[in-house]
Amino acid sequence: MEILAQRLKTLMEEYGVNEKKLSDEADVHRHLIRGLLDNAYTPSMRVVMKLALYFSCTTEYLLGLSKIEDEYGVAAKRKSKKQKQKSVN
Repeated sequence: MEILAQRLKTLMEEYGVNEKKLSDEADVHRHLIRGLLDNAYTPSMRVVMKLALYFSCTTEYLLGLSKIEDEYGVAAKRKSKKQKQKSVN
């Protein structure tokens, strides 16, 4: 699950969330998130689904089964919106 740890770290940086905020907003226990980031925990499908919903990506992407974040371009739109916000500020 090393790929999951890498992708989770990247998504957390993109979203600007820490472990506590992700835990609260995605309804996943904080110790599980720490375990995922440390590559010390194999998540249940329920946890993977909650994280995918939170980050608007597919479960396949999180698990390293796909290089594409999502099928509908949601992630690309999210990134574009963030870049526009940064340029305005």
